[in-house]
Amino acid sequence: MDAWVEFSPVKNRKMIFELAESLMRIRPVRLESVPEGWKLSILLGKEEKKDGGKMVQLV
Repeated sequence: MDAWVEFSPVKNRKMIFELAESLMRIRPVRLESVPEGWKLSILLGKEEKKDGGKMVQLV
């Protein structure tokens, strides 16, 4: 069973994008712009890395 794990919003856009760039090499990640800043989500489960170019979702 795959599930997205969401983290608290962060205001530092540069830091969150650098973190997402590093994480996307091992797990699919999703970034969402929210009023409080940027929210990072990581997909946990059995899904394997398929294509690094398609592993980041900007919402």
